[in-house]
Amino acid sequence: MGSIAIMQPYLFPYLGYFQLIEAVDTFVIYDDVQFMKGSWINRNRIQIDDQPHSFSMPVEKPSQNRLILEHLRYQPERWNDRFLKTLNRTYAGTPFYENTFALVKSILKCESIDLSSFLQNSLQKLSTHLGLKVRWKCSSTHHDRTISLGGEERVLEICKKENADHYVNLPGGKDLYEKDTFDAFGLRLSFLQPKLLPYADDTGRPFLPALSILDFLMWVPPEEYALHLESYELQ
Repeated sequence: MGSIAIMQPYLFPYLGYFQLIEAVDTFVIYDDVQFMKGSWINRNRIQIDDQPHSFSMPVEKPSQNRLILEHLRYQPERWNDRFLKTLNRTYAGTPFYENTFALVKSILKCESIDLSSFLQNSLQKLSTHLGLKVRWKCSSTHHDRTISLGGEERVLEICKKENADHYVNLPGGKDLYEKDTFDAFGLRLSFLQPKLLPYADDTGRPFLPALSILDFLMWVPPEEYALHLESYELQ
């Protein structure tokens, strides 16, 4: 028995996503669900000139009528080069620029143009860098037989197959899941409420919460990762 989270793969997601990984024993990458335009699957934000700045990784013919795993990255080498230049202009001179830039370069070297594979590789490398240890699963690989089930029903079935007794979700799941339903299934349901602590506050730089994890990594020393990753409440 153990705790589990099931989430779509996001591009360089914010700290709260990694707090969710920290909080569970098993993390299922939910890649055989609908691709949502305008979601965090292929975009995120960094801070430029004290303002949030959005960036998007181009996807070939994005469609909400296809699954995440059915999408490909569009001209990845071109975007990789542009994105690295943006990071260099924005963060060169920050305390942990060199290590973070090297990490991003290693992630972008992923040879697969498959969107799902790229995002999985990215999440796993970032988690390793953050010192997180979790059992990784992928819904399309390990739970493809549950794909015909509806949203909550499928989550319950995946929890059952993973022998989990505790399902943890981010606050957005409050509109999707009912604790009574999970109780009836013998599962505890919790919602993780992130507490995003300020960082780099001694620089005069305004703190903008919920930016990409890359902004966090540029400023925060490794010995303080755990403090931030464990700063959440389960409700």
